[in-house]
Formats: sequence, structure tokens, C-alpha cells
Amino acid sequence: MVLGVPETSPFDVPTVFHALRWSMEAMWPEVSRINLLQAVPELKVPVFFLLGRNDHWAAPDLAEAYFEVLQAPTKRLLWFERSGHEPFADEPARFTAALIEEVLPVIRRTSQAPPPVEQNRPSHSVAPPQRPGELRDPVGR
Repeated sequence: MVLGVPETSPFDVPTVFHALRWSMEAMWPEVSRINLLQAVPELKVPVFFLLGRNDHWAAPDLAEAYFEVLQAPTKRLLWFERSGHEPFADEPARFTAALIEEVLPVIRRTSQAPPPVEQNRPSHSVAPPQRPGELRDPVGR
């Protein structure tokens, strides 16, 4: 992902790896001791696991095992077969589609917020141009 955007260059790679190493050294001792089965056996909100089948940072089989025992009012596990740790970067169109088609309807159904009021939108609003392969939110936002 480091070189996947125009704002970066090969000169950024050492800095990114230094930051990743620093983060792991700072967090790993604490994170590795967390037992989610004990610490968080239940959530009272909808839960979505969007997992890359080829994730080498967070073991997919452990995430799936936790998902199976986690108690939640609604829960969905969505696999991204061609993704690693960042399905949003590895399969962006499919990830966006999953958010729109799977997550958004549940959030809207369970949200206590009133639905958006369409008549308050300016009548002259124009959707931004789309790039080839880009998905548009079905509600037009």
C-alpha cells in the first residue's frame, strides 16, 4: 500500500517499515496478552468481520474462531479470498460493495438516528464523476 498512491515514492519505504516496527514493539507485549474470548465475549451492536483469507498479520483462523463464539445481535463474516491484512486496499471494489450491500442496510435498520431527509438536498446537486470500476452508493451520496 505504501507505493500504491501517487503521493508516495520508493524513498518512503524505510520510513514506513520503521513506523511499523516501532508500532509492533510498542503494542505487541500488551496486545498479545489479550484474550478476546474472555475480555469481550459479547457485543451489543452489529458486528462485521471483513477478513482477508491471506492475512499474515492477524491469523484468519483465529479471527473466525472468535467470530463463531462472539455473541452479538447481528454478526456477519465476509471473506476476501484475494486479500491479506488490508482487503480495502487489495480488493477495493469488492470491499466498497460489501460495505454498501452488507453493512449499510444493517446500520440503517438498527440505527436510532432518523433516516436522511432527501428533500433537504439542493436540487442542483450533482454526483461527483466516477472512475472506471468505482461503485456508487445506491442512495446517491
